[in-house]
Amino acid sequence: MKITLGLGLDSKKTTITVSSIGEKAVGPMGFLSILETQCGMPTSLESPTARIIQYLSCLKAADNSNRFYSASFVVDQFNVAKTLLAWRDTLYEAGWSGKFSGSVSARLQDMAVVEIEALAINKVSLGYGQRLQLVLSALQTQSTQVEEVLLLDDLASFSPLWQSVLQQFKLVERSVSLTGSAHNNDLSVVQNTLKQLLAENLPKDADGSIIKTMLLGNDNSFVVLKAKSKALSAQVVSECLAKSASQIKNRAVVILASDEGLQLDDALDVVDLPRLGFERLSPLRPVLQVLPISLELLWAPLNVQALL
Repeated sequence: MKITLGLGLDSKKTTITVSSIGEKAVGPMGFLSILETQCGMPTSLESPTARIIQYLSCLKAADNSNRFYSASFVVDQFNVAKTLLAWRDTLYEAGWSGKFSGSVSARLQDMAVVEIEALAINKVSLGYGQRLQLVLSALQTQSTQVEEVLLLDDLASFSPLWQSVLQQFKLVERSVSLTGSAHNNDLSVVQNTLKQLLAENLPKDADGSIIKTMLLGNDNSFVVLKAKSKALSAQVVSECLAKSASQIKNRAVVILASDEGLQLDDALDVVDLPRLGFERLSPLRPVLQVLPISLELLWAPLNVQALL
């Protein structure tokens, strides 16, 4: 099996997926799931809310009114548990075993008390870091069907624990280089500047200070569009693409858009260009309305409109 691993591949796919046997493009979570299965240790995962409630009970058991979280815990137990559980998961991803051998800060001491004395280490469902530690331990004695791992990101971009896991496999790093334009134009100036920044070889002037600005010749090889609103910006971008459609017909076009790209999709649709495929997010979904309506029906007098 050949794995293509990228830090952003757990969410949106940025490449065209091709069906093939023995090849998978996944993010860290997806690769962790594959390794757990191949090591014979599939994990039954609890929902995030369930884990928070489990950890909340452990915080209650360890709370003696003098813990670093005690004052906040009185005000908002659920959000305190949510925050501290995230800290706990981060500690485990960094290699924490649940206890400390040397002297540590009061906060870390309290975290260890919750973990050991309140038995959070046994009561709370496994987190991301704990699962990763178990996989790393299993890889010391077990083999998998993973032949090689193609990294789309530098190895140094992964957490130390992930680096230890990845070093158990044959790694192929895809080097990303910025190719400069063959022409002496604005695009080549921007590309060369980015290459210098990437190599940390920052340009300096005569007195040794770093040059922070570059002059462009306005030859339209590199264009920056600005607008006062997202809707207007989307309209300008779509119209520019439509005007240059004949010039870029046989070339690939990359559009970088935020998660709020619906406006750009609508603007592209207006000028008969392909949409990017953003989904319309809204809290007005049937599932998300069930709980508020259910709570509304508990109040007296009865809200007839909510009932209908």
